[in-house]
Amino acid sequence: MTLSNYLPHIHATGNELVVCTSNVAAVPEIVLKRAQSFVLNTSYYLANRREVRQIDWTEMGLTVSRQLEDAPHEARFLNDLGLVYAHLGDNARGLDYFEQALPLQRAVGDRSGQAATLSNIGAVYTHLGDNARALDCFEQALPLQRVVGDRSGQAAILSNIGSVYSALGDKARGLDYFEQALPLCRAVGNRSDEAAILSNIGSVYADLGDKARGTGLLRASAAPVPRCGQPQQRGHHPHENRGGLRTLGGQRARTGLF
Repeated sequence: MTLSNYLPHIHATGNELVVCTSNVAAVPEIVLKRAQSFVLNTSYYLANRREVRQIDWTEMGLTVSRQLEDAPHEARFLNDLGLVYAHLGDNARGLDYFEQALPLQRAVGDRSGQAATLSNIGAVYTHLGDNARALDCFEQALPLQRVVGDRSGQAAILSNIGSVYSALGDKARGLDYFEQALPLCRAVGNRSDEAAILSNIGSVYADLGDKARGTGLLRASAAPVPRCGQPQQRGHHPHENRGGLRTLGGQRARTGLF
């Protein structure tokens, strides 16, 4: 039986919980926790299917987490809402949610969450063309990713820093960051991000005048990526930036999207 067979039940449950928790102060704790668990358990589904109710469900998760005084999950849902609105093109609103999440993550010592949110903020600033602020966010996120040992996250941030430096005209420095990112992607078997980084390296070599090397890398990056098993929830989705480089997207705290 596929997920689609369960969609009517999932939607009915989510919609019922949204109604039940609309007056959150009057809702028993057991119902609040059930609503919170529902959103957490369906987060991957929400991230990968653009369903009508997804914002309502995530907002419900945020509301009930605040009522439960659950700061880690409050930060999680703030970050998730930032991702939703950033995907919808409302960068200002997405940024507002990310910036609400960050101090909560710092307060509870969630370094992985901080790195994810800083990366998301950096990705928004990159999209807005504010390279200086994007670079500041990525450079704050990188040591956090190293501390928690997230090599995939490190690779994404190194590549994003490389993209910023390249957009600023410092191709050599950008290339250095891309070449630091590439072995990390290969070590974790992240073929999609590996292709994005190869494309970035190829673009830089082409810009530096080494057309043959650049073309070879661009062709290698365009090779089909084999699909092996389930996609990772902490995956990174590439976006185009103004310089033709591919920026590796930020991450959902602990589950990732962007």
